[in-house]
Amino acid sequence: MPSRRQLLIVPTLLGLGALAGPARAALVLEPMPEAAGREHQLFYERLREAVASLATDTDPTIRRLHAAAGAAPARIMFRPITDDRRTWSSDGDRDRGHTEPADSSPKQEGRTRPTGAIVHLPPWGVDMTIKRWSNGLLVHELTHALDLATGRYHPNNRMRERRAVFVQNFWRDRIGAELRTDYHGYFPTLDYQEAKRQRRIDEYVGYLFTRNHFPDTAANTAQDRRRK
Repeated sequence: MPSRRQLLIVPTLLGLGALAGPARAALVLEPMPEAAGREHQLFYERLREAVASLATDTDPTIRRLHAAAGAAPARIMFRPITDDRRTWSSDGDRDRGHTEPADSSPKQEGRTRPTGAIVHLPPWGVDMTIKRWSNGLLVHELTHALDLATGRYHPNNRMRERRAVFVQNFWRDRIGAELRTDYHGYFPTLDYQEAKRQRRIDEYVGYLFTRNHFPDTAANTAQDRRRK
């Protein structure tokens, strides 16, 4: 029998009923074979703990995110952001998590077919022992990865980030952290706040797991116009 560490792919079945046929993909929670060193080992140890915590979260939406990612038809892999500039985000910020399509085609093409995703995270993004963990970076990037792995990756970056920040704010609100109101000052991200105010969170969650977009909200539209 192979050891647990030899099993590179960790499947998680969607807990919403039986799937038709066997699971075809999974979250990959182990390093690439060529990765070595204590830094990488510690990252993946913490990653496995962090991802496992999503599966047992008290909130059903967070558990559903984990389950959907584990049952997606394309693989989701994780890489630590290190001194290697190839792991940094496109803006050169080595502290900023980002998710890239495994097919290397431009993000602006969107994806209508399941595509592998590579999630790049800084060490703090998987460390549940530090305060910064409450940022919610892991669930933000896992939302991008799920959209890629299910073929629901919208070609418009604004829509992709609205979806990811919605889940991130869902996470933050649950633990009492400050909510995000914009995406790095470029555009508003008030979907969660609007959904909560209008008691439409279930509707938005439904969009998240079945479509590649979100309902337009008056708050987002009004702030968009003011920023133009």
